Amino acid sequence: MLWGDWSGYRESNPGIQLGRLLLYH
Repeated sequence: MLWGDWSGYRESNPGIQLGRLLLYH
């Protein structure tokens, strides 16, 4: 369920990519 949120979030905020990488290393 988080994947869907991150997908839309990272599209709006490229900086989120870093946080996603840290969470889903």
